Amino acid sequence: MTTPDTNFNTLSNTLPGRLAQAGVGAAITALPDYVSSRALRALIDACLASGLVYAMVESNAQDDDPRNDPAAILEDIEGALGDSTFDLGGPVKTWSVIGAGALVMAALNYLSSKSQEKLAGFLYRRGLKKPNTVLGLLAGLLIFFGTEQAKG
Repeated sequence: MTTPDTNFNTLSNTLPGRLAQAGVGAAITALPDYVSSRALRALIDACLASGLVYAMVESNAQDDDPRNDPAAILEDIEGALGDSTFDLGGPVKTWSVIGAGALVMAALNYLSSKSQEKLAGFLYRRGLKKPNTVLGLLAGLLIFFGTEQAKG
């Protein structure tokens, strides 16, 4: 029997939180059908994502679960490593990892955007007038059901 992993995103623990995540994902995915300007879409995407991040930060601030306190998590990691010092490697290593992570995220975002464009074009040629809206609905459903917590 496996135990479910702790999900530190408190929005995934409630129906309104899951609906908010799914709604933002659906809106961001469907946006190309309604806003033609890439710059304006990027601004709207940033606003939607910022709102969701704010909701997650706010809900985590209200959460009393001691298992998702960053200090407690760090203590658990240090305990698992033994008595060795927990060294992050200094600012150069830290910022290198952050920069590499940002590049990976940018590359994945680009690939996601291009694959969505190709899939939307395929669906448009098959007769769908708003293919990104359909993809947005599918994305919203995947997010909604993907964030459901295992009942244990």
